[in-house]
Amino acid sequence: MAIIKNLSVVISPAQQAAILADLNNVLTTLNSIQIITLSPSEKDNTAAVAEGRAPYVLKAVNVLGPQFPALVSAAITTAAATNALVSWTFLKDVQVLLTEINDRSGDLGLNLQNTTWNYTRQLYKNGQEFEGDLVGADVVVRELKGAFEGMGPQGGGEPTV
Repeated sequence: MAIIKNLSVVISPAQQAAILADLNNVLTTLNSIQIITLSPSEKDNTAAVAEGRAPYVLKAVNVLGPQFPALVSAAITTAAATNALVSWTFLKDVQVLLTEINDRSGDLGLNLQNTTWNYTRQLYKNGQEFEGDLVGADVVVRELKGAFEGMGPQGGGEPTV
């Protein structure tokens, strides 16, 4: 869907509280399981399952390890690998949902930023046009000029009303 011109929505205090409480509950629950904080270097250098290798990992954990227990390492048991696989699969599902949440909130937020920026630009433009003629126009120009003068291109062409 394209930008909705001059979109304005209300996210009620009850909706805000519910969203934040639910997200905090997810974070609290994840933290109660295990907190892992990897450095950028650790993230770059840790062996993980590439998408093309996932079927082989599934087969190793679900079929081959149980079928040939003498070949299973004592360091990582089949039970531990199974628990890790089930949890990893679940967390992939969580990541998909979080990505959707991030995309939806980001897109809505960008659209709302566009509305407030258009409002501000139009207010400033009107202030400039009516400076000296309407009460408050000089105040608007003085207070908002920092957002426009010397800030480079403002994008989006003329404000929309």
